[in-house]
Amino acid sequence: LRGDNGSGKTTLIKLTLGELRPTYGTIDNHNTRIAYLDQNITLLQSTLSILENFKLLNADQTENSAYMNLARFLFKNEQAHKQVCDLSGGEKLRAALACILMAKEPPQLLILDEPTNHLDLESIQQVESALQCFNGAMIIISHDNFFINNCSVNHMITAPFHTH
Repeated sequence: LRGDNGSGKTTLIKLTLGELRPTYGTIDNHNTRIAYLDQNITLLQSTLSILENFKLLNADQTENSAYMNLARFLFKNEQAHKQVCDLSGGEKLRAALACILMAKEPPQLLILDEPTNHLDLESIQQVESALQCFNGAMIIISHDNFFINNCSVNHMITAPFHTH
């Protein structure tokens, strides 16, 4: 999704997430597993470690599987014990993606709000790599054309939501 500030991108996301109700019509996403990563990655609790967040969000997984899944996102051994508040922006986004994408039932729809804001080039490349392995649908709010192209986006909507 692209558009100027105030063009309705956030409203569309809130409607999709069920945080707002449409003024007319309906939105049916009751059977869809949706994960949303806002710009501040509020999904993760900052006072907990990456491992603790993973286990909190994936209570059905063993500690060994948690370590294994975090290692896939470059959080190996002691790195998994870093507190979220001590992570860089890229590390925080990778940690959140690990918690979401390595769930026993990953989301069918992943919504990312400006995921490359405040990330360095290496972090962006790591996030792109993780998203290229995702088999579900994505809605990405971004102005970063290079990132969008590297995530294999095949449809762009520009507010006020004319397709092209």
